[in-house]
Amino acid sequence: MSDDDRDFEEVMDRLDELKESIDPEADLEPMSPREAREDWLDRQEEKADSTIRSYEDRTIHFIRFCDDQGIDDLNDLSTRDIKQYESERISQGITESTQKNEWGTLARMLEHAVKLNAVLPEVAEALDVPELSKDQRINTETLPAQRAQEILDNLERYEYASREHVSFMLIWRTTMRLGAIYGLDLGTCTWRRTTWSGSGVGSSRTVTRPRSSTTSSPRPRRRSSTPGTVQNRRTTRR
Repeated sequence: MSDDDRDFEEVMDRLDELKESIDPEADLEPMSPREAREDWLDRQEEKADSTIRSYEDRTIHFIRFCDDQGIDDLNDLSTRDIKQYESERISQGITESTQKNEWGTLARMLEHAVKLNAVLPEVAEALDVPELSKDQRINTETLPAQRAQEILDNLERYEYASREHVSFMLIWRTTMRLGAIYGLDLGTCTWRRTTWSGSGVGSSRTVTRPRSSTTSSPRPRRRSSTPGTVQNRRTTRR
């Protein structure tokens, strides 16, 4: 091998080294969108189950988008993919409030993936999370009484005394704020034969319980070992 050939190989090797140092994708570690999502959700143990469930709901649309596009490795996710995902969700008629919640949560998930070297930082930053005014953040929609009764009837029939049943019943019958509902515990409730009274949560109200031959005091639903899930068990009358 001549000196010229040796010098040429050295130059090419040096160029390859420089390319690897400049190319940010060279250091990315393979990780599927579902793996990144599960890893991120597993790290939300300090959050309430309802919060984790909302995170799951807000990110599942992105997972389905990746499945449809054949993106099985976040290394291949590009800013163009992010913009296409946004366009598809907007075309489905979601509100700006939903966009803010969904894309804000997705951005946090992708930021976690960036820390794991699974996706480029500019991809996570490509999400255009809307900034909402105070009026836009207020939900003025009302729930018709007939629809609320249908929900209550369905919960009483299929998920009697579940967390969702009790929570919805209290919200509908007392108009208490969600924070007050979540702040209730056995020490703040007094159960009578036909009425319930609560105190110690910023208000005191009496609510007529549904008249049914199957009614009984609600019990908390047993938590499963998987974060963000709750076992559905119908409480029977003793």
